[in-house]
Amino acid sequence: MLIFSSANIRAFRSNRRLRRVAACAMNGWMMMMQSWMFGIAMFLIVGIAVPPSHAQPPGTLPPDQIFQRTDESLPIRAFMFLTEAENNVLMPGVTWEEYERRMNLDSDSEGLQQPFSYQSLAITGVTEDSRAELEVTMKLSIESTKDRWIKIPLGMANFHRLAPPDVSGIDEYSMSFESESLGYVLHVKTAAVEDAMVRIQMSSSVQMHSLKSVEFRLPDVPSQVQLTIDDGNVDGDVLGRGDETLRSSPKTGNKTEFAIESGGGNFAVRWGEIRRSADDAPLLEVDSRIDVRWDSPQDQPIMSVRLTIRNAKGSIEGFQLRLPKNSVVLDTPRLGTSGQTIEFLEQDDLSRNSVGGNRKGETDRNNRDDDLAGELRTVVIPEEEHQQRIELNFDLQLAADATSPSSPLGFRAVEVVGSLRHRGELTIQTSGDYRLRWRTRAWVRSESSESAEEGLSSRLYRFRFDRASFELPIWLSAKERQTRVTSASELTIHEGVASIVMDVQVSGQATDGRLQIDDASWNISSIENVETGEPLESFRSDALRTIDFSLDAGEGSSSIRIRAQRLIDDETGNIEFAIPRVVADDESLSIQNATLNLISSGRTMLVVDLERSEGLTRIGSSSNETTNTSTISTFRMLSPDGAATLVGNLVDQPPRITLSSDATIELDGDQLRSTVDWMVTSPLDLEGRLPIRIAKPAAVPTTRPGEIASAALTDVANAIGSPSTGFSAGELGRFDGLLASQNEPWVVTVDGVPATLRALDDDRYELISERLSLGTMAIRWRLSQSRRSSSVQRSIETVSLPRPNIADVTVRGNVRVNLRGNQQFDLTSTDSVPASTLDFDSLPRDPLRLRLQTRVTATDEISIHQALLRTIVGRSTRQEQVIARLQGGDSFQVELPAGTPDVSVEAMLDDVRVPVQRQGNALIIPLAGHQQAGDQQVHVVDLRVWIALPTSSSFASIRPMIKLPIGVGRVYWQIIAPTDGHVVWASPTVGRSMTWQFDRWRLSREPSHSNAALAAIIGASADSFDETPPGNSYLYVGSDLPSFEVVIASRTILWICVGSFVLLLAVLLTHIPKTRHPLTAVVVAVLFAGLLAVAPDAAVLAGQLGMISLVLVIVMITIRSLITPSGGNRVFTSPSSAPLVTPASPAPPSHPSTRTVKPISPETPSIASTQALPKPTEASP
Repeated sequence: MLIFSSANIRAFRSNRRLRRVAACAMNGWMMMMQSWMFGIAMFLIVGIAVPPSHAQPPGTLPPDQIFQRTDESLPIRAFMFLTEAENNVLMPGVTWEEYERRMNLDSDSEGLQQPFSYQSLAITGVTEDSRAELEVTMKLSIESTKDRWIKIPLGMANFHRLAPPDVSGIDEYSMSFESESLGYVLHVKTAAVEDAMVRIQMSSSVQMHSLKSVEFRLPDVPSQVQLTIDDGNVDGDVLGRGDETLRSSPKTGNKTEFAIESGGGNFAVRWGEIRRSADDAPLLEVDSRIDVRWDSPQDQPIMSVRLTIRNAKGSIEGFQLRLPKNSVVLDTPRLGTSGQTIEFLEQDDLSRNSVGGNRKGETDRNNRDDDLAGELRTVVIPEEEHQQRIELNFDLQLAADATSPSSPLGFRAVEVVGSLRHRGELTIQTSGDYRLRWRTRAWVRSESSESAEEGLSSRLYRFRFDRASFELPIWLSAKERQTRVTSASELTIHEGVASIVMDVQVSGQATDGRLQIDDASWNISSIENVETGEPLESFRSDALRTIDFSLDAGEGSSSIRIRAQRLIDDETGNIEFAIPRVVADDESLSIQNATLNLISSGRTMLVVDLERSEGLTRIGSSSNETTNTSTISTFRMLSPDGAATLVGNLVDQPPRITLSSDATIELDGDQLRSTVDWMVTSPLDLEGRLPIRIAKPAAVPTTRPGEIASAALTDVANAIGSPSTGFSAGELGRFDGLLASQNEPWVVTVDGVPATLRALDDDRYELISERLSLGTMAIRWRLSQSRRSSSVQRSIETVSLPRPNIADVTVRGNVRVNLRGNQQFDLTSTDSVPASTLDFDSLPRDPLRLRLQTRVTATDEISIHQALLRTIVGRSTRQEQVIARLQGGDSFQVELPAGTPDVSVEAMLDDVRVPVQRQGNALIIPLAGHQQAGDQQVHVVDLRVWIALPTSSSFASIRPMIKLPIGVGRVYWQIIAPTDGHVVWASPTVGRSMTWQFDRWRLSREPSHSNAALAAIIGASADSFDETPPGNSYLYVGSDLPSFEVVIASRTILWICVGSFVLLLAVLLTHIPKTRHPLTAVVVAVLFAGLLAVAPDAAVLAGQLGMISLVLVIVMITIRSLITPSGGNRVFTSPSSAPLVTPASPAPPSHPSTRTVKPISPETPSIASTQALPKPTEASP
């Protein structure tokens, strides 16, 4: 026996740790007690003879005295019984749920308790157009959380919070939105039991359809919703669990108030305006819930019906029902939760108590319906129950006599006549001794259900229908083992031949081990067992083919594969043929499902005409599926054991492929090896052909000796960026490599198998291989072509890559071309910044232009004895020229400033034109090809660089743009400035190799070395110096090249600065007497001396311009003196400083003077000195 104590259980609840320990102990105790009781029972049965009068009969309960004990001992909580079959059975004294709870105290104690509970929920709000503003008030009861945060889901995931929540009753809380399922969540922490109230201002959208609606997603709590609608002539309805109530009342201001009471959860309130018309026919939407109980074929099925009817145009006053034929209404129909009883009126009653003229007319029309459609009943709703939504519950007894597969029961749902939409669920429950069988029909489908296990009392079958006007053939079969068959066929069409592979899955128990097939005039090629591959025997009996098979003893199933073909005659454009099927000869064979997959993998596709086809329907919305290999359309036989005919047309499909490509072009000696890898995926059969295009390189025009080929000149200009120079055709062809031949063919493999590339015309080819079919294929292209030039260190090579000549090509990812050189040469792109990897969005159509240049590996140190830098300054272009005499090294490298734009380069090595490589900001001239091994030969390098660099026309700082290597001996820097530009300052670290010479009336700087002398100093030829462009030439010498810098100012700026200074000084001396001081001359002298020390060039130029300015000032003062009378003979005396003497003015007092009195002769009056004297004052009489 197993004994439990109530006191112990209460102790368990008081201590969580004790509960866990007790649960573990109780499990062990139970197992131990069960073992003991089993041993005692066996001992009593086998070894002890108990008198029959004291034994407890099987199947009876113990006497009541056992349960009515008054002592304090533990009561008996469980008994061990011995059944008639000699089996021990434990019977607890409590319910099974309580027993399960006690056995799992540790796992269930946490989950069964939650530290909060919902008390009530109230929502008030108003709607305005498409928006609703709501105030939510929720009351909660929260237990102590013991310093931990708990989450309280509030729902309302479709609401939007307008303001922070107002929470009273608790101090520590926060609110967040977590997910669509939880909605808003309130996080709280409290040390004691509290009652909290949450108030939230929220908004929601109003769904605008034929009826407006607002959806509520609330927790399961008693809820009251008070919603004011901005319309006064509307009816309301609630869509939810069915237990909601709605009351509407008019409000002032043409508004309506809805009061909804519900148990929470998800529901929607919808409303609409009542529109009355002459034809007041209701628009009914019906949802049905039908439960059928059918215990045996001899019993009559009992159908429980619940109809939820909604009228989109107003309240429901009445409607008509079409009941199944010969059905009997059991009990009295009732309306919804109110329990109001109504009656179904037949035709005679309707004529005596008509609902209305339109009802009678509708009844007359329905009387003309076929009797097999059912029996019509009229439902009249009492006036007090007129609502927009009603629920009707009633029971029917169906007539089912001697149902069998040949004579099934045509089950029909209760239909609301004239309904706009009618859908619902159908549940059929049978006893455990029978199985429900049915035939598939349109508008109704079966659904999986948690059916009872084999041997229990009942089984459940679920269906769902979209229209109520269906007829589902059903019958009951006894609980017997039968053969269940499903078939799946795959149909492909290729080259006018239709092939079908039919997989038949047989399970259950076959009666005779035979299966009948209707081959529908197809030619059966093979019938085999799928698992073993063994062929199965078959023979023809009348029009059917019979297959002998045996079920697997272990699994009770077998898979049969049938292959068949037939020719297609499409001369008329239409294709029509029947589909092979499994034939059910008796009730022992049940064909459950039959599907057909139409696979279009070739160049032709069968387009099915479903309207003309018979017995076929497309499966769902995903029946047409495009995979990587083919297009599959799935169909289902409407009747699995019925004949099906496929009708359609053959349509040609253009090829389409998906391609990913990688290419590698590498240099191997004097060969360029190209390897192109394609991964081609085709959903259609390529039929062994793939059109290809390979662009041909442009032909080189023929030129006469001494002329320059225009195409080669373009390549050279693109390669080194220099102006056109005098190359002969032979030299240029050797330099650029355009005279090389490219006649070697491509070698192609498909999935590792060689393929044939056949030339068609021009650049079109055709790839032929039996591996070109459907699916994914790996195609590799290989080509070895000779270099166009192997004797030069720099050339332009062209490589053509293949591409499919198909209109529908999808390139997956980028097309990457990897360029690989060798130890001597680099293979890069011809871009301004060379790259060894090229990425394209699509396959390149034109040949790739690649640059082959010598890889620089400096092994010996280079020494530069002397160098000349020549800088020619222009307004928009800067030309830099380097002439250096160097020894040793494999290359001569100079640096350009960072961020230098595109440049044009020209280089001469020992008066021979050589290519120039640009790597980043470095310009490299290889020397290895012009020097013998172990020889330290002296070379003269002439490098000219043209840079698009604008220079200010007024004031500019000039530095050399070319940076020479460290260790240069003497560097001459020649600057040629524009004609109106003069060097006013030079860096102190450079020496001036110039002399001042007089040129008529001005001083000019002349270089101390001519161009010929400079060429002789460096060791270059005189041809290295082109004709000097017009401008001012300056020559500097030094060794610290980074510090070379001069400042050039235009003549206009110099004249403005010097002239302004002279004019300012003249004005100061003329109008400000205080400046006429010896200190002024000292200041001017010091300033000029400082300028002479800091910038002697600028001082000399300023002196020349200053002399000119002083001459002009003197001329102006002279002219002023000639045209303006002066009170004295001082040059800088202001006319306003001398007093004006008039006859009326008293003579100034005379003072003795030590000066020698010199008589002044009176001046001859002139016009310039004539002055207007004031009129003498008349004497008074």
